[in-house]
Amino acid sequence: MHPIKIKRRFNWRGHIKANAYQVDALGDPELRYWTEALETPYAVQFSEAEEEALIDTTEALWEMSCEFLDRFFTEETPGAVGDRLTRLDILPEYSNPRKG
Repeated sequence: MHPIKIKRRFNWRGHIKANAYQVDALGDPELRYWTEALETPYAVQFSEAEEEALIDTTEALWEMSCEFLDRFFTEETPGAVGDRLTRLDILPEYSNPRKG
């Protein structure tokens, strides 16, 4: 992977606000989060091999996450799932994904 210099978009701050990013990029006084705020803005270009490695790793992480959730929400004994949710301080309204 290697960096590529880019030009700042004319309204990059407006773009952040308009797209409701989950991170408060504009709340950081030095704007370290957003690449267009850097002294020299840049993007990163990946090689095909790097892209494939990212895809494979992302798919493996997805599979592990699904396996974890299957195990977490399997009720071996009555109340086991509720106990796990309580230990994690998950609020009752979020404890049953089928409710809603």
